Amino acid sequence: MAVVQDEILDAFITELRERALSEFRCSEKKNQDRYEQVREPSMKLRDILTQFSEENRQAIESYMEEKDSLTSDELDYVYLQGGSEYSLV
Repeated sequence: MAVVQDEILDAFITELRERALSEFRCSEKKNQDRYEQVREPSMKLRDILTQFSEENRQAIESYMEEKDSLTSDELDYVYLQGGSEYSLV
């Protein structure tokens, strides 16, 4: 039972986070501009990564993926903490 409850809670948190982020991205022009500003360095980074050896590129990409995953888990935790304060959990 707890596993199903955890899965439902996880889906709920993910949905809340995605809605909030979507609203954040679209709510103000300055936010939209910031995402545009990030695109160019992101493309440059991808080009630079192609110049590394496979091993070095994989190490950097693995780090970036793990860091993104950790950030996602942190956001989930913050939502969960906020939800528990309002008796959602």
